[in-house]
Amino acid sequence: MLNPLLFFFKNKKSAFIISTTLLVSVFCISFITILINSVYATSKEANISPFESFSMLTYVGDNKDNAHKEIEQNEDIDTFFNVVVSYTSINTVFGTTSSYIVFLDDESKLTDVLSRCDLHLQDGTISSLAENEIIMHHNLLKNKKLDIGSNIDNFEIVGTFSGDNKLSFGIISQEKLENHGTGEVSYLVFPKDNKLAQLNQSLLNLDESEWATYSYLEATNFLNESFSTINLVLLIIVIMVSVCLSTAVAALVYTVYSNRYDEFAILNAIGYKKSKIKIMLFQEITIITLFSWLLGYGASLIFSVLIDILIYADMGQTMPIATADGVLYTLIVPILVTICAVFPAIRKLSRTDLVSIIERR
Repeated sequence: MLNPLLFFFKNKKSAFIISTTLLVSVFCISFITILINSVYATSKEANISPFESFSMLTYVGDNKDNAHKEIEQNEDIDTFFNVVVSYTSINTVFGTTSSYIVFLDDESKLTDVLSRCDLHLQDGTISSLAENEIIMHHNLLKNKKLDIGSNIDNFEIVGTFSGDNKLSFGIISQEKLENHGTGEVSYLVFPKDNKLAQLNQSLLNLDESEWATYSYLEATNFLNESFSTINLVLLIIVIMVSVCLSTAVAALVYTVYSNRYDEFAILNAIGYKKSKIKIMLFQEITIITLFSWLLGYGASLIFSVLIDILIYADMGQTMPIATADGVLYTLIVPILVTICAVFPAIRKLSRTDLVSIIERR
């Protein structure tokens, strides 16, 4: 029986060159994908995670006095809070994104919101929070390389908290709450019995000419639209790199196999049919490409874990290590190499008279 590993055991230099080229290409594609995904994950935590606990409404109509009444009539809303929403920037690998700062008019309301969002104060206090002071999620504090006592956007950071919702909170006077900006009234609305999806569905029935709705679905759609161009560019880069490297490796493999026809002729002479030799070629190329893919992808995961521990953790950013698109993008390389190397080699073998090679020898 033909051993598909025997050739590479006897020709370690060829095996090393092919494996290294494949390994590096898979490593690069995987790491680029992880970097792009880290930007998406960081942006998702900042822009979407708050809406896993509540939804946000802004009344843009002309009859502000009836805004409260319309919310109170919604049977899916457990409670709501008047708020003013502002933003601060946070850093990602390829630029910046924004994070919410939510202002309420009462410390007890802020305490209630923190509890409903399952957020826990780590340092500082909110019992004497002044209007020019805010508390910030500890990851956001890391991201901006600030400490308690630092100032941001004319606000002093006086505390940090932990939890899944990455945003900031502050206190604002009732007068400023009612007369903020253009006079639009905003609300945080919390669902009954944690049925957020049901609440968001009911909010779709609000008059769009009077209400602007910000929910988990809207935030997700907006973020996905923002990243659609980046994902397209990533896909183009991956395809171009994969095609170029796959073509180069396939040419290398084809050259290696072009010098093996004496070996194929001998195998044919001792009784192995061309079909058996073709299967051996397919097995050889498939094994070395998958082995190289495994090494390259594994190396990228190990490297990414180290980057996450040494760099990303201190930046307050998230690096998703193993993702489905990371696997799919990198699999393009071994698949293309196998196709581009196997078919030309098999085609040439089919057209070659192995008997005549023996006769010439």
